[in-house]
Amino acid sequence: MSTQMDMGGNNSMHHHGMMMYFHTEIGGDYILFQSWKPQDGKEMAIACFATLLFTIFYEAFKLLRIKVQKKLLDNDSGNKYTNIYHILQSCLLGLQYLISYCLMLIAMTYQFYLILSIVIGAFIGNLIFAPLSIDSNSGSADFGDPCCR
Repeated sequence: MSTQMDMGGNNSMHHHGMMMYFHTEIGGDYILFQSWKPQDGKEMAIACFATLLFTIFYEAFKLLRIKVQKKLLDNDSGNKYTNIYHILQSCLLGLQYLISYCLMLIAMTYQFYLILSIVIGAFIGNLIFAPLSIDSNSGSADFGDPCCR
């Protein structure tokens, strides 16, 4: 990034920075990694499809955490801190945070097509996986929050 003085003595920046507004331009946004920068419509379509699948995976992952947490709550053997379900659930929580932050960073590109891919992926993922998280006894969705049981 270089700074130059113009005729009026003001600093002017000459760089190609991130667009901090919703846009549909292709070729200016990095997606998570320096090597992932769609340059044309085909590469953007692939990035959108990958983002959509990643978001569906996130919704599936939430269901997996719910199932493991139910196993943890049903398993009363021994110390809860050394219980394999507690350890697995904690690892899954860390991974869920990683995925959610990656989706947030993708959304922070302000690239409309990528944000739309996240929204559509969340819709599809919820459509597929939310019914599987419904407790057959109560008829309510259990999203793993102990305060709402």
